[in-house]
Amino acid sequence: MKKELKTLINQISTRSTDAFRDYLVDKGYSKSSINRWLRPIKSMFTYFYDHDLIVKVPKIKQLKEPKRRPTYITDDEFQSIVDLVGIDSFYAKVFWFYRETGCRLNEPFMGSLHGPWLVIPNSSKGGVEREIPLQKELITIYDELTSWYCNSLLKKQDRGRHLSKKFKKCLRGNGIDESKHFHSLRHTFCSEIHILAGGDFAKTKEFMGHSSSSTTERYTHLDTVESTEEFSKLLMARAEA
Repeated sequence: MKKELKTLINQISTRSTDAFRDYLVDKGYSKSSINRWLRPIKSMFTYFYDHDLIVKVPKIKQLKEPKRRPTYITDDEFQSIVDLVGIDSFYAKVFWFYRETGCRLNEPFMGSLHGPWLVIPNSSKGGVEREIPLQKELITIYDELTSWYCNSLLKKQDRGRHLSKKFKKCLRGNGIDESKHFHSLRHTFCSEIHILAGGDFAKTKEFMGHSSSSTTERYTHLDTVESTEEFSKLLMARAEA
């Protein structure tokens, strides 16, 4: 069976992957959706190559997407979300946790707590291990969040997605810009860190665990005065912490 699988994989060429990409284009998928299909395919072939299942990795040509500006959750928007779910609710605390830590959706469930530090392994998207300091309140929420994740009746692959969908529902319930989403909490955190670091590019990149400098560059356009006013309450609280 292994030999049959190896023969089939070796038959896939760059022409094959180009044909698949063109098929998705003809179907009317957006560039970002197509690239979300192509990235795991590329990772799969890299895995096969590393394990000697194929002798060459076909080129996977992704579509060039225009650089999109980060989306932020302002003080007022976040407060409206908290008001909707209830200030003491599980969701309010979880959304606050993500906004205060800048974690990607699945990172809390990949990481481990070492004293007051949440250690995110290099298996996360950025490929760089990093440590996130947690205040006492955040540690309590982290314990509640990971307990929910472990004991949830939802399928494992749906647990993180559930939080994302709940957040999106709250955005819509408050009539907030449709371009914003759960990951906007990380964008918001990164923006604050970039401002507090005085615009220091290297510090922002290291703290956020960005694997590419181009990712961090998305935040260099921030106008310090304008952004400080927009995130005034958040920045004040973080500076005092």
